[in-house]
Amino acid sequence: MITDLRDFHTHVGKWKFDVNHTTLRQIKRELNATGFEKFVVMISAPDNLESTHHANVSLMREAGENGLDFVYWLDPRVTGLHELDSVATKMKAVKLHPSYARTRIDARKMSKYLEWCINNSKPLLVHCGRWNKYAAYTYSVDVATEYKITLVLAHMGGPAYDIKANALDYIATKKLKARLMVDTSTCFQPYLIEKATRVLGPKNVILGSDYPLYHPRPTADTVLMSSVSDETKRLILRDNYDSL
Repeated sequence: MITDLRDFHTHVGKWKFDVNHTTLRQIKRELNATGFEKFVVMISAPDNLESTHHANVSLMREAGENGLDFVYWLDPRVTGLHELDSVATKMKAVKLHPSYARTRIDARKMSKYLEWCINNSKPLLVHCGRWNKYAAYTYSVDVATEYKITLVLAHMGGPAYDIKANALDYIATKKLKARLMVDTSTCFQPYLIEKATRVLGPKNVILGSDYPLYHPRPTADTVLMSSVSDETKRLILRDNYDSL
């Protein structure tokens, strides 16, 4: 029995396409009730771009007061390195949503942020989605061949089964410099959990839900239903989170 689960991908606030405004208190109540004792929190995309840093700092303080880990939402259009420096010791990781930021991870302007993450030993969680102009998994995987960074691909490379499978196949063809990881958000097929551990190794698959859009319990159950070993399940559901 694996207890004390972890979630590396939850949001506080309101997405423009969702009617719910999720509070930190709500996340803590719902995740604790289903076996999740530790998890990160990050903001949802702010309505006012200029308020990005303020929204980050406000949530960071609330997370600290509640004993939760905090991830900084990076938007290269407005985020300064001095802002990252000011909260570096209080964050677990950095999040980039290329579609919202209208910036590919391999864009020239991103190089200073990638170097900052390397120099400060901070993982970078990057959204991978359907909008290939900005968020194709290929851009992130190619960055992983050039930078010695810890890079976590959200949604295992994309929101749909075929995109995830193709992303893993693409990763398998590359020689990586990065520690490249994938999170399990929107993954409800045990086969993909098994494939991800074969391609990347069991220490590079981490449970992430993208809550409140998806609850972490179904993806945790997908891990538990897979044929990977009990040790690998513990790594995905708990220990890999703690290693970051």
